Amino acid sequence: MLNQKARFIDTKNMVETLLWLFQYNLAHRFTIHCTTNQQQQFIRRFGWE
Repeated sequence: MLNQKARFIDTKNMVETLLWLFQYNLAHRFTIHCTTNQQQQFIRRFGWE
């Protein structure tokens, strides 16, 4: 019984970690996307193509 409980907790932690990594990855990509867009607009505004 105790072993099953421990295994359940491990699985739960693993799932939470994976979800956190997934969210972090998405947020990170979104940030990079936004900054590159802003940089391109900035470059266009000043004509530094």
